[in-house]
Amino acid sequence: MAYSSAITMCGGPDMYMAENNWASYLPITLSMVIIAIIWINKRGKRTTYALLSAMVGAMLIVLVHQLILAEAFYYLGTTLLFVGILINSSFVAVYHALKRKLFGQAQSIS
Repeated sequence: MAYSSAITMCGGPDMYMAENNWASYLPITLSMVIIAIIWINKRGKRTTYALLSAMVGAMLIVLVHQLILAEAFYYLGTTLLFVGILINSSFVAVYHALKRKLFGQAQSIS
């Protein structure tokens, strides 16, 4: 659910800020959904780092929405939301799998 919420936000600020209607609040709502999902799926210290990343990302999206920051910060905010999701998900398992794959192939080549 968190990944699908974050992917929906990849449409960019042009799609959400073209007019002042209900769709312009969609990224803010999805950011709050992502933060809630991370909070519910507690995993110790990883959740703290994930929440910090997601909250900073949500704050950047809100500030872009309020026209305080430039549009480039929208993409940084969305990236931080993805990072927060990744940290709180099975990041360790993905990291170890990539490490095995990359370093396992490097050893077999030499």
